[in-house]
Amino acid sequence: MSQSSAYHFGYQHIPKIREAMMQNADRALSLAPALGEASLAKGYALYYGDADYDAALAVFQRAREQIPNSAAAIFAIGTVERRQSRWQESIDAVEAATMLDPRNPLILLSLAQSYELTRQPDKALTLLNRLAELDPDDAEAIAFRAELFQAEGDLAAADALLQGLPPKPDDSGVFDTQMQQLLLRRRFDDAIEALRPALASGAVTQGDGIGGYYAMLALAQRRAGKSAAATATYTEGRKALLKLREQGFDTASCRLSGGNGGRSRQRRCARREAEYSVTLCAKDGIRNPSSRTWRARTETILGDRDAALRDLEQLLKDNGGEQFLSLFGVPLTPSLLKLDPVWDPLRGDPRFQQLIADSATAALAPAAAGT
Repeated sequence: MSQSSAYHFGYQHIPKIREAMMQNADRALSLAPALGEASLAKGYALYYGDADYDAALAVFQRAREQIPNSAAAIFAIGTVERRQSRWQESIDAVEAATMLDPRNPLILLSLAQSYELTRQPDKALTLLNRLAELDPDDAEAIAFRAELFQAEGDLAAADALLQGLPPKPDDSGVFDTQMQQLLLRRRFDDAIEALRPALASGAVTQGDGIGGYYAMLALAQRRAGKSAAATATYTEGRKALLKLREQGFDTASCRLSGGNGGRSRQRRCARREAEYSVTLCAKDGIRNPSSRTWRARTETILGDRDAALRDLEQLLKDNGGEQFLSLFGVPLTPSLLKLDPVWDPLRGDPRFQQLIADSATAALAPAAAGT
């Protein structure tokens, strides 16, 4: 499965890797068609290699029949159902997997992510606290807890968690959260100091999602008053992503670097690629909201307030979260709209302020109903 996930997340997203992955899975299945583990391998090849979620689900369901008490098979079903936006079915499946394997960090982390993506942060935090008891030094779990606090606007709590983790550009699960914290704190010079050498040295291992780091750097430079440097970073980022595409990469995150307010040709290109990404992710429950958030970012940077506000209004209601600047993804929240400097061009628009106020009121309504 490691080869499949490496392809899916962009670290080795090239056709020959996908072909080898499919061949290995087919070979295993032909040698042992009744073996549940072989079915799992085939299912993950379909899931990660082709994003064929219907076919993957059918194979995972066969694996569950072959090994009915397997947490791995039940968990696999839940991961696919989440991609299909079948959120409650996915949560039910992964909860069942945790009953069979209650100390498995991968399953617990995935369930916490599903709770957060369905706007149940209290449940997510409970699971992450449980993970902390199992392994207090799990850096990715710590980073995820910090992301929850970021989404709620509690930057002090996020600081307390992240201050014990040294910046490690080669660990994207932590580094992206640390960089997002610097941006939310508006410590732009610190973000530039961390991101520039990391990108220059190739230390950031985010696969085709490296565009997110170029976007972070360009945003930090622009907000720090270094517009020429921001434009240069955007251009450099596009060249890096085009090079990846020439190598066979063609995923949504490979096409995104946040937009640029420069020449008309660059603006058209940014719009086109943002729209392409939304189309590419239309049927993916995880990546669709990510791509729409990036489209809103691009619209904001390009000055299209009407389009950005339309996207933001819907994103505040939807399940799912942005995963191009975050390993785990958190839904868009009123606090993130208030804090994230990417939305600064919208702050003078009364509609933006009303959107924050209305969404904050709506977020409080479920809690009030439960008291």
